Amino acid sequence: MSGRRNYVQWLDWREWQDVHAALFSQDVYVQQRALSRVAAWRSRAQLPVAISATVQLVEIQLHEQMADHHHHGVGVASRSHMELSLQYASAIVRCVNGLVDSAQKGTYAMAVSGLAQRIGIPLWIVDLRHESTHNQMPSLPVLRFAAQHLLAWLRSNYWYKQEELLRTQVLEISDLLQANINKLLGGEASTSASTLSAPSEAKTAPEATETANTTPEASPGLAQLLDADKMRFFVVPLLVSGEQFGERIAATGLLFSIGARADNDANGEQQHALTVDEQMARYPRDALIPLLLELQSAWRSFSASLVAQLCRKVFQHNDASTAQEEEEVNDDEVLEKQRETEICLLWIKYLVANEWREKLKFAAEPVDDLYQAGAEMLCKSEELKPTKKQQLPQMKAVFERLQAILKSCKGIRTHPLLGTDAAVNTATSEAATAAAAPWTQLPGWNECPLGLRYAYSEIEYERFEYPVELDGLGTSADAFARGVLDDGHSMEDVDEDADARMDAAMQDLDATYDQTLREALALKETIVQQVVREGQSAHQKLLPQEELQRIQSEIEIW
Repeated sequence: MSGRRNYVQWLDWREWQDVHAALFSQDVYVQQRALSRVAAWRSRAQLPVAISATVQLVEIQLHEQMADHHHHGVGVASRSHMELSLQYASAIVRCVNGLVDSAQKGTYAMAVSGLAQRIGIPLWIVDLRHESTHNQMPSLPVLRFAAQHLLAWLRSNYWYKQEELLRTQVLEISDLLQANINKLLGGEASTSASTLSAPSEAKTAPEATETANTTPEASPGLAQLLDADKMRFFVVPLLVSGEQFGERIAATGLLFSIGARADNDANGEQQHALTVDEQMARYPRDALIPLLLELQSAWRSFSASLVAQLCRKVFQHNDASTAQEEEEVNDDEVLEKQRETEICLLWIKYLVANEWREKLKFAAEPVDDLYQAGAEMLCKSEELKPTKKQQLPQMKAVFERLQAILKSCKGIRTHPLLGTDAAVNTATSEAATAAAAPWTQLPGWNECPLGLRYAYSEIEYERFEYPVELDGLGTSADAFARGVLDDGHSMEDVDEDADARMDAAMQDLDATYDQTLREALALKETIVQQVVREGQSAHQKLLPQEELQRIQSEIEIW
């Protein structure tokens, strides 16, 4: 659905930015989570050399920091000088070789020193690599200094440059979108949140309709300049929020930064502020429809993604958890949120209406995506809708209006997701209440391709990590950094009888293994009984024994 041509290990560039910030954080726990995230990346495919080298160097520094208070002796639960030297040397050798090999071009291999100088790696690190490989091992302080230098080089030449490239793309795409908006509105649009046009020049709804019919399409090369990834990760967020990847190009989204907010006189001086209803009457929605059609032709899921982002903005401005905090917000901010909420509802109502589907010529794939997004957001709105106990009638009215708009579309109202979601919630709630059966059979599931399915109702992708908590035999991974164990005792109070500690750990492991094995056998027996019950034919005859054994052998429970 995304039309990707290149494969990367991270789910999106926001996750990549989170890992970048976490790897160079001063918090030990944050660094551990980043290393765990990269471990998940590594399980998907081979990592780029820069990321792999960064993670190796950061992990060595982190382990050295955790064991820094221990005396460096052989055979203790710490890192000896020789062990650290070997780790640093191996990481430095692999880092330099990987960076230099990627710069090798041509039939004949060039010298490592020449290639290293060409990409900015100093010669003394190349010599250190040679010494570590063929001659005497360099001292630990020298290796540690080289690792710090390489980390600084990697951050400057890979991480920072990629961040700069992302922000440059945000600015370029925002300029492209703003130019098309200005063209459609006759040059009256602006990204500022101030007064935009006088009443004599402001487009009312009939004038905007006439402009939409007479104005030519947006830039003919717009669809060719924007691929699916740019549409999802750049265009839609800029239209709705005005910010992406840490680069803010407007105080709010481009769809909300247009339209008059005050009446001006002939000299352009502000006379009086317009009410929300007056602003909505002057909002040039129809003039922007050609732009949305052009963007839709570039990506089949544009309408669905835009509806989802607009619904999220409604949820954000009408969040019951922050309702009490908003009581202290000034009136201007409250009015601006009300205005943006009304614009969101205006666009959602249009995008789910039959008029928009007619403009799409009822194409199957865009319409199906639109129905899917609408159904997911309908379920999400019911989950976030304020309750009677919260006593927020205005917010509740907004959610009811949103639900009424979404339900006005038959494709959304009758979407299979609504029945499946309700059935799954009922089944899981009943299972949580009973808490007796070792497994729960759900009534259905959503089909998805291999990998992770993009959910319109989720603010972010579901991210998978290798949690440190899975290591049940050892102490907490940051115990050395904190100087305490999981039970609260200090490191000096640890019993020196290693055999007793190992016996206790093995007993816990055996008990855990035995419990897991019992649960697995019980689950297998339950599955077998379920297969027997579901395997009856129309004549109420059981399946043949051979067929039953074949089905059982294909069940994977480990």
